[in-house]
Amino acid sequence: MDRTRATNAIRSIFRHYRRLIPADKRLVSALDDGKLYELYVLSQLLLDLRQRGFRPRFLGKTLRFKQAPGRLKTSDPHFRLIAPDGTCLWLFVDIEFHTLGKVISNTADLSDRHELDIVLVDATPDYPTPENILLAVECKSTANFRKSIVKEALGIRRELSLLRDEVESTLTRLGGLPTVTLPAYPASEFWLAFTDRRGTSYAQSPAAFGITFRHILP
Repeated sequence: MDRTRATNAIRSIFRHYRRLIPADKRLVSALDDGKLYELYVLSQLLLDLRQRGFRPRFLGKTLRFKQAPGRLKTSDPHFRLIAPDGTCLWLFVDIEFHTLGKVISNTADLSDRHELDIVLVDATPDYPTPENILLAVECKSTANFRKSIVKEALGIRRELSLLRDEVESTLTRLGGLPTVTLPAYPASEFWLAFTDRRGTSYAQSPAAFGITFRHILP
């Protein structure tokens, strides 16, 4: 991916929001390609949500990324979104969530949390559960898309929801348009965003489980 083009695109898009890019441009320059791509995908997601009727507002002074995924903290920079029906939602980056397996089994070990690059939630507990998650995004900036990425996405999808008959997504039920239907409960939308165009060749089977492949480039 082209760092200069991506950086310029991020700054251009985020000029539409309040205080999103810090005055110190060294912060953006210091991001590695994976974090820079995550920031760009976040900007594209915000545009997508606006077009669907959700109204975002940035809360914070800078978009400083965590060094590693962790618990959800409202003191971290994030976005608050108002759904078409008036429901308040929150958009964070680099968050760990309690897995569906943990919720079902009511037990805990080293497998009870997984991480998400970007997550939209309807509540702000330390670690959201699948019931809290309305949309999740995994970002892959690798130049070589591999089948192992698909297997990872399938695993995350299962820990977010169970397979069921098609239903409207939770975002759709909150008034978002156009209508999105999913074979999943809880009905969270799930994007796999990637830079390598070859990733689109893997999209059909995962779509049966409610995974949307997004080839996103600056």
